[in-house]
Amino acid sequence: MTDFSHNDEEHPRHSPHHDLLIINPDGVLHRLQVEKRENHPNEGRYLSAPAVAHYREPGHRKVFNIAHAHAFTDARLELVEDAPAVVGDHGPAFAMLPVKPEPASSNWACYLINAQRLAYKNPWTQAAWNDEPDSTEAGNGGAQRAEAPASSDFELLVAGPAGNVVLVRSLGSSHSVTPVDLSQEQDIWSLLRNGCVVGTAEYYNHPDGAPKVVPLVNAACMVAPRGGR
Repeated sequence: MTDFSHNDEEHPRHSPHHDLLIINPDGVLHRLQVEKRENHPNEGRYLSAPAVAHYREPGHRKVFNIAHAHAFTDARLELVEDAPAVVGDHGPAFAMLPVKPEPASSNWACYLINAQRLAYKNPWTQAAWNDEPDSTEAGNGGAQRAEAPASSDFELLVAGPAGNVVLVRSLGSSHSVTPVDLSQEQDIWSLLRNGCVVGTAEYYNHPDGAPKVVPLVNAACMVAPRGGR
């Protein structure tokens, strides 16, 4: 594979079928290509086993430019031109790489899953819940529970359908929703414009007074629009 083809004839711009790109925890990019041509015998089917992309290939760099968001405030991050992108602590975990009409942008669309941004071990998946069968071996008449987190505080950036983003904070018994000024937030804006559905973004003007990486969710793309895909 030398490039990720984006020929409109072979890969229709408005096709409901999309390639699947997966970045594994080690930073290796795999691609599953799907047939997008309408009325083709294989329409909607994956064409072959996942292919691994080399980081020197153009398609690989296009994907990692989106997958590995670079901090704008951390001077320690040095971007290396001839090596895989630096792995920071923010960027999309799941994205729908955008289809835009501009000639300089991508005319192909893919689903991107970035395992480097996902923590499959978390309180919701590790803790034993009440719906699990009772276990006499647990010593307390039920399954052993994981330790409770040190803090229940959390915050979340939520993007709405009108080009607006809000910061949702739950700090102890205090809960708040605050609008975000996107004119000062290049990282948040870039992630959303590049198709981020769920990920983490650098909030430059965070209310705490210093830039902070915060989970980001694009609520506007969770439900298909009425009357079509």
